[in-house]
Amino acid sequence: LNNCGSNNRRPIIMSATKLGQKTITRRAEECRVSDLIRYTNESNRLILAAKNESKVSNLHRSNAIARVASEKMTQENDGKKELKKAREVFLKEQEDGFAIAISQRKSDEVKAEKEIQRILETSEELKELEQRLKTAYVNKERAA
Repeated sequence: LNNCGSNNRRPIIMSATKLGQKTITRRAEECRVSDLIRYTNESNRLILAAKNESKVSNLHRSNAIARVASEKMTQENDGKKELKKAREVFLKEQEDGFAIAISQRKSDEVKAEKEIQRILETSEELKELEQRLKTAYVNKERAA
């Protein structure tokens, strides 16, 4: 029995040795795979960081362009507002000038009419001429 038992043990001991070697080989392989996974993960992380850096740079550039365009538009709008305000002031002044000129002309016309009326009422020569015209008209009517 000892022979059988020792025969049974030897293959087990050899199996244990092979098992140890396989374990060492498997652990070495696992370390290698783990290192490769870490390397791949780090590489992917760096690629993603580079892409994000590029996106951030593009975003900053786009924001700067948009800011410049916005400032330009604001300046144009301000210029248009100033031009519109200047035009409105000019038109208001022109309208006021026209109103003053019309008022002055009306006032002058009223003064002229009053002067004519005063001259008509006070001039003896005009009264005589008016009387002669009336008489001539009446005579013409009778003659006809």
